[in-house]
Amino acid sequence: MTGSIVNIPDHYLELSYSYLANMSSTNASLFREWIAPNEVYSSANFSANPHPEAIKWLKANKSMIDWGFLSGNTNPEAIEMLKGNLDKIAWSIFSENPSDAALKILKDNKGYIKWDYLARNTNIKMLELIDVKAHWNNMLTNSNKEIREVALYVAWNHANNKPIDILTYYANCNLQGSNIRSLVETLACGNKAHKIPLSMILNSETSIPINELIPLYKDDPLLVNHIEANLDSFRTNGSIDWSKLTSLWSNPGIYKTNMPIEVSPKTEIELMHDELNDMRNMLDTSRDQFKEIEGRLFKQESRYRKALSLLKSQEEGNASIVSSLREQIECQEAEIDMLSKQSCEQIKEIASLKSQVCDQEEELEELRSDLTSYETTTTELKELTARQEAKIEDLKYINNEGTIELEILRTEKERQASEIVMLRNTLVHQHQRHEDAIDAMHRKLFEQEYDNEDIPLFGCW
Repeated sequence: MTGSIVNIPDHYLELSYSYLANMSSTNASLFREWIAPNEVYSSANFSANPHPEAIKWLKANKSMIDWGFLSGNTNPEAIEMLKGNLDKIAWSIFSENPSDAALKILKDNKGYIKWDYLARNTNIKMLELIDVKAHWNNMLTNSNKEIREVALYVAWNHANNKPIDILTYYANCNLQGSNIRSLVETLACGNKAHKIPLSMILNSETSIPINELIPLYKDDPLLVNHIEANLDSFRTNGSIDWSKLTSLWSNPGIYKTNMPIEVSPKTEIELMHDELNDMRNMLDTSRDQFKEIEGRLFKQESRYRKALSLLKSQEEGNASIVSSLREQIECQEAEIDMLSKQSCEQIKEIASLKSQVCDQEEELEELRSDLTSYETTTTELKELTARQEAKIEDLKYINNEGTIELEILRTEKERQASEIVMLRNTLVHQHQRHEDAIDAMHRKLFEQEYDNEDIPLFGCW
C-alpha cells in the first residue's frame, strides 16, 4: 500500500486531509512564540535553514523551495535534494557551502565550480580542489584560520607579498568600547570572513544597535537567543527594525530547540500523506491548467460562432460567385486546350532548336579550332610586328639622317639651279651676240657681193 493511492481506504483519506489541515499548526508550535510561522514559510531565506524541521517542511512543500538559498544549506538532507536537482543549484553559493557532502558534489562537477567563492569555503578539505597559487588572494578573506595560513604561506613565497591577517589584528586589540564598533564598521561590512565573534561583541561594554548586528550575524543562533532575551526592551524602545528579521529565517535558532531532532523513519501513513500532498499539488496545477484551457476553448468557440454566422451570410452571395467561377473555369479550360496545342508546337520547335544547337555546337568546335590557329597566327604576327617595329625604328633613324642630307642636297640643288639659270642667261646673251655678229657679217658679205657686179645677185660663190 505504499506505491499508489488508488486502493487507499476512505478513512485513510479522511485522516490524511485532517493531518494536512493541522500540519501548519503543528509546525507553528515548534517556533519561538514571537515568530510568525506564515512569515517564515513564505520567505525565501527559510530554504537556507539547516534545522531538521525546516528540511522536513521543505521536502513536503517543494514548490516553496528557493534553490538559491537551499544551495547554501549545510543539512545533509538538503544536499541530497540538491544532488537530485543539479540544474537548479546556484553554483556560486554552493561553491561556498562548507559541508563535506557539498564538497563531494563539487569534486564530481568541477566544471561548475566558482573558484572565487570556493576560496571562501571554510571547510579545510576545499584545499583538495583549489589551486592555491591561483586563488591565494581570495583565500586571504577566508574565516578559517588554517586556510588563511596556507594562503599567507603561498603569498609570501610566490607573490613576495606581506598581507595583513585581520583576525590576528583585532584579536590583539583592546576589544572594548569604540574599538569593537570601529572594527564592525570597517572590517565586517557584511563580509562574514572578517566578522568578530558575536559573543565578544555582546560581552563588551559597547552597545552596537541590534539592526546593525542582524545582517552580519543572521545565521548565528546566539543572535536569536539575544533577541528573545531582550525582546521586551527592543519592543519598548523601538530599537529593532522588524522588517530586517526576514534574514533570520535561515537561522536554526528560530526553533525552540537548537538541538538536532531525531527523525524517525516514515510510517506507511506518512508516506501516503506525502504522496497525497504531492498529488494534491499536481491536482491543483492540473485544475489551473484546465481552467486556462477552458478559457481558451470558450474564446475559440465564440470566435467559431462568429465565423460560422459570417460564412452563412456569405453563402448566398457565394452562389453567384460560384456560377461566375464556373464560367471562368470553362474559359480557362478552353485556354488550356489552346495552350496544350501551342505547347505541342513549341515541343516540335524545341526539338528543331535542339538539332540546331547540336549543329551550332559542331560549328563552335570548328570555330574553337580556328580560334586556336588564329591565336597561333596572332602570336606569330605579333612577333613579326615586333620585328617590323624594330626595323621601322631603324628606318626612322636612317630616315632622320637622310632627311638632313636631303635638306643639304636640296639647298645645294637650289644653289646649282640658280647658277644654271645664271649660266643659261649668260649663254643666251652670248648666243644672241653671236647671232647678231653673224647677221652683221652676213649683211656685210651680202653688201659686198651686191656691190660686185661680176657676181650674180643670186647664187653661190
